[in-house]
Amino acid sequence: SSIVVALMSEYSNLPVKTFTVGFEEQDFNELPLSRLVAKRYKTDHHEYILKPDIESILPDIVWYADEPFGDSSALPTYYLAKMASQEVTVALNGDGADEIFGGYNRYKAVLRALKYKNSPELFKMLFKNIVKYFPQNKYYDRIKNMVVFSEMSLQNHYMDKMMIKHRDARLKLYTDHTKHYIKKNDDNYHSLFESDPDNLNSPLARIMINDLLNYLPGDLLVKMDRMSMANSLEVRSPFLDHNVVEAASYLDDIEKLLWYGPNKRFLRKTYGS
Repeated sequence: SSIVVALMSEYSNLPVKTFTVGFEEQDFNELPLSRLVAKRYKTDHHEYILKPDIESILPDIVWYADEPFGDSSALPTYYLAKMASQEVTVALNGDGADEIFGGYNRYKAVLRALKYKNSPELFKMLFKNIVKYFPQNKYYDRIKNMVVFSEMSLQNHYMDKMMIKHRDARLKLYTDHTKHYIKKNDDNYHSLFESDPDNLNSPLARIMINDLLNYLPGDLLVKMDRMSMANSLEVRSPFLDHNVVEAASYLDDIEKLLWYGPNKRFLRKTYGS
């Protein structure tokens, strides 16, 4: 979204109107970063602090969603659209950049697990013994998950990264009827992971195309469409222009991200300063 703002500012004779939702919990708050972008490009900036009180709006959110929808970010998206609709009728966002340029940390988690999986057996044996003495923090959890995921298929690794609970824990909650439909859905994912056309010949390409074909249209775009339309706001995603998506598909994995370092390497190199 910062790149979109930068390009809009370059082509606009008037200050671009920007909108951000923030949180009191600093772990989730992106207001400081959005303020830096707004200051750099001299935008007409608007902010909204989301309070943890959703009882009054939740029935409306359920109504506008029009179907079971489990993405909690629909709440801030609703308030963001509501705020923006007071100033504009059409807005641009950054949706799609993560899926086509490698923006999610779970992509690096997959690459780390694969790198560990392909390491010499002696190294893995020593590493497992050393990990036991690591301090119990978020980094320990990442390392522990890396070891666990390295022993899973790419498909199951991807599915577990996308779910709240691990696969075994989820299956204990499902009825036989639900398991039947879950299996049909898993089979659809499995067929794509097992296919191997030229443009899907790497694990990273396979998980990214899954997000592009499933997570993006089945979650993110639905969320933005429902919550923006609820506030009579038209939102468009420049990164999902078919020319941009097609061009990104020709980039090598290494141009998108590595198992270490920053994500979206191509965008950072192209637009960074």
